[in-house]
Amino acid sequence: MLVKCKQCGKKIDRDKAYKVTKETSSRKVNHYYCSEFEYINKLKERQYKAEALNTLMQFFKGINTIQSLPKILLIDLAGIANAWGWEATSKYLSFDTDYIKGFMNKDFKSEDSRAKYISAIIRNRIEKVNYNQVSIEVKNIEEDVIEIKKVVRKGRAGFANLEGDI
Repeated sequence: MLVKCKQCGKKIDRDKAYKVTKETSSRKVNHYYCSEFEYINKLKERQYKAEALNTLMQFFKGINTIQSLPKILLIDLAGIANAWGWEATSKYLSFDTDYIKGFMNKDFKSEDSRAKYISAIIRNRIEKVNYNQVSIEVKNIEEDVIEIKKVVRKGRAGFANLEGDI
């Protein structure tokens, strides 16, 4: 029998799939993954996401739960995490918390404007911080250069030019 992987959505044979059984209050639920490695990666991603959201709660006064964070911030952060991953986002937030807190002394009209400001800071600075942590290998590529010679043709002659030639 085929089952669907909870992480990637691929259909796999139940005997070959990695099975995780979770107990709810009324029944047991089986979740299937392609491999144990995928399951561990999913757990790590959840952990990094929770760390990032807990760090974000520090920037808002009176917010004690993740559900009470401004929705616009959660949407923007999900977009950033799709581009960079939750691990990089979480590491950036823990690394640059003091920098972001330095800008939070401003007066904002609403919590949504504060959330947009925070997400703009994250979006603009995450690349710079991650760029310093990752070494980029530059390769020299040799290409054959072909010279193209342009041939200039005479333009069209009109009837007025033809009459003068006769």
